Amino acid sequence: MTNKSPDYEQFLVRPNTGGAQGPREDYRYNFGTVLPGPDLLPLEELAEAARQAVLQQGHLLSFYPPPQGPEDARAFIARKMQEDRGLTVAPEELLLTNGSMEAIRLVLDNLVQPGDVIVTEQYLYQGSLAAFRRAGAEVVGVETDDQGMRTDRLAQALDELRGRGKKPKFIYTIPTFQNPEGTVLPPERRRDVLRLAQEHETLVYEDDCYVHERLDIEEIPATIASLPGAQEWVIYSATFSKIVGPGIRIGWLTAPAPVLQRITSWKLSGGNNYLSTMVVCRYLEQHWDGRLKELNRALRQRRNTMAAALDEHFGPQASFRLPVGGMFLWVGFPEAVDTGALQEKAVAAGVRYVPGIQFSPANGARNYCRLAFSYADPGAIREGIGVLARLLYREGLLPRG
Repeated sequence: MTNKSPDYEQFLVRPNTGGAQGPREDYRYNFGTVLPGPDLLPLEELAEAARQAVLQQGHLLSFYPPPQGPEDARAFIARKMQEDRGLTVAPEELLLTNGSMEAIRLVLDNLVQPGDVIVTEQYLYQGSLAAFRRAGAEVVGVETDDQGMRTDRLAQALDELRGRGKKPKFIYTIPTFQNPEGTVLPPERRRDVLRLAQEHETLVYEDDCYVHERLDIEEIPATIASLPGAQEWVIYSATFSKIVGPGIRIGWLTAPAPVLQRITSWKLSGGNNYLSTMVVCRYLEQHWDGRLKELNRALRQRRNTMAAALDEHFGPQASFRLPVGGMFLWVGFPEAVDTGALQEKAVAAGVRYVPGIQFSPANGARNYCRLAFSYADPGAIREGIGVLARLLYREGLLPRG
């Protein structure tokens, strides 16, 4: 008998590539969380939707949901995709997922092996980048401008990969309110992405997770997945996390039939739970237009507040484009500012942001950070940007005017 603890490394099959815990949300000035703040949650309406759902559909809780997710939820999502995004998908062509990240993980598990290539924008959502790296993929970033991925550069990248004897498994893009740059890919470039994928016989993964946060734009371009000829080439995913909140864990995925069948067979979670889907879909069925109008009004105010605070405290030393949608600003500082190196001191001051390097496949953007305006209220935004500015000035990273 021994009290000695075992060497747990002998049981682990993969090296540690980063923690799985979610970020703290108790920062005084939380500009790192790209989600609606607690004050924006529609709690009373959700509670009423829950009461109705349990009384009318509660008997379903005695059963496991279908492998692709509850049928009513898939039918609701298929209808909203047609109405809102012009994307015609039958309920049986949808797979419900535990948020967007499970969709990404399922695609990686079934399509990507170590050494495979994924092509993306030059900066991309840090969660996707971390997942791609964890899968052992070579991530190739393509230059962007104020309209998103440059498709002339995409063509060059694909040609260069072909010259190396490599074919990407897919082109990953967030074409609408791209994370972190906030750009909207115009229609002609969306067509180019599909055309180039077809020419190079690779797939497109279109992540449409921010599409409903429309602040200064009424209509946005059609999805790549809805373009003629896209059905056999495009994997498409989206989520309700940004509309309602991440705790509901409702995302969805559609893909070419052979890919969808393989992914569905791989998903062994017992299906998305009935309770969450019946409550959220009932709530959105009753409040869709009002929810989006109220949410985007609040987000517009918070975006404008953050932009004004950056101008007030940093002036021309902070560069950014005002996005027409989404939940964040991509902010650049002078070269002397390393936002990753500064992060620990910022956290000590109560400010959370995400350093630019976490979005860069090439480990660049060290003088950039993403500042989310969705989580903190306007008062905290004004105060927190001031705290961040005073930190940079105190550290001697920016000259005082």
